[in-house]
Amino acid sequence: AAEVHLRIGSPPTAWPCYYGIDTPNREELIAASHSVEEIARYVTCGSLGEFSTLTLEEKLEVTRIAIEAAKGRVPVLANVSETSTREALRFIQGANALGVDGYMVMPSVIYVADAREATGLPVITEVMREEQVPMVVEYADILQIGARNMQNYGLLQAVGKQSKPVMLKRGISGTIRELLMCAEY
Repeated sequence: AAEVHLRIGSPPTAWPCYYGIDTPNREELIAASHSVEEIARYVTCGSLGEFSTLTLEEKLEVTRIAIEAAKGRVPVLANVSETSTREALRFIQGANALGVDGYMVMPSVIYVADAREATGLPVITEVMREEQVPMVVEYADILQIGARNMQNYGLLQAVGKQSKPVMLKRGISGTIRELLMCAEY
């Protein structure tokens, strides 16, 4: 891997790190200004599956909150999980108007080209099997390896041979060391 970027999810944090690392100000934390109940209404537990249960308005509100919380420090990707191109494009247009940096498209690459064409923004989508790599490379800007495939070494080797960036998600019981070792492929 030319670069390795590490993102870690955790429960809501309402107070900054004592040493001022990462979030020196309380105002930068979403939990500082929203109750657990408010956060629970919008945060999708890091999965596109839960995001697909929200209405269009709720998805756009989650996206707005994420952009506001990120304050330009990190890119915000909109989770596109609609089952039709029309619904997906409606969400993509709304998220684009809010200022997202790109899109994570699931469950397939059926409308990835439509999303990129509508917005001009990069698209990330998951590749789950080695034989899918050529098709996903054709349509996606970034390839995602889901947590359950973190140690699928054949798939890791196949995407590692591509010239596209890869987002590798850590399996629930995978250690940081194992994640970094998987990123070596």
